[in-house]
Amino acid sequence: MVNLIKLSRRVIVPISKRNRRGVLLLSAILLVIIYSPRILAGLTKNKHLKYSIEELDLVEKEVLESRTTKKNSTINSKRSRFVRPKKKFDPNCYTKSEWISLGLSEKQADVVLRFTEHGVDSNDDLQKIFVISDELFELIKDSTYYPSEIDRQGELNSKEQLVTIDKFIVDLNTATNEELIKLVGIGDYYAEKIIEYRNRLGGYNRPEQLLDLWKFTPEKLEKIREQIVISGNVRKLNINLINYDDLVKHPYITGKIANSIVKMREQRKVYKKMEELLDSKLIDRELFDKLKPYLKI
Repeated sequence: MVNLIKLSRRVIVPISKRNRRGVLLLSAILLVIIYSPRILAGLTKNKHLKYSIEELDLVEKEVLESRTTKKNSTINSKRSRFVRPKKKFDPNCYTKSEWISLGLSEKQADVVLRFTEHGVDSNDDLQKIFVISDELFELIKDSTYYPSEIDRQGELNSKEQLVTIDKFIVDLNTATNEELIKLVGIGDYYAEKIIEYRNRLGGYNRPEQLLDLWKFTPEKLEKIREQIVISGNVRKLNINLINYDDLVKHPYITGKIANSIVKMREQRKVYKKMEELLDSKLIDRELFDKLKPYLKI
């Protein structure tokens, strides 16, 4: 026992100041290593929390702006659905495409047309058409007009009523643009075309020549037939003197026909009678009868 105590005493080594410092330094390092993750986690957590709040504020702001933009867009879209008419109009004469241009759908436009086919006499009647919303009605109510019952009957009745109302007569070969537009159904476009075609022909010799104009229908001609007259002589072309270039200016004479007329004249030296033109394979009786009033020897 005494020997063991002696042996243990021999093993114990006294710790110097230098060793103590080393132990303390090592302990400090260990503490730093142990607790540094917790400290760093705490710092990171606080930093993350700080940026999360800022990001949340930014997101909230963007959401509010998005809602405001969407709301304004919805309002603007709703406002722009319907369009105010550019000029006054009679709802009874409006076409499907014109109703659609005001903001109605195709089906809604069809519904409106079914009503206007029977006649709409006032804005009160127009407002009763269920597909015309209050918003659209407010936009168009000041732009509508309605012909009186007498005017409407005048549009629907026969030409006898039109002649009774308007006794104005014009000469197709002397009428001015201002005189022509006074005829029923003749506006600026057809007045200009009538005069232009008259100059090319050398004058009208019968009313049916108006049917040569683009989209001038027999119905349109019947409406004005009793209001037009044809007087004076038409300009005639001398087939023994006229050249190719002047012949093709006439609307009834094509380049081939003009060439045929000139070639036959060169062969015959001179035309002795108009009927000789029928010898051309390009000129039949129908064309000859159309040309004859405008030709001479």
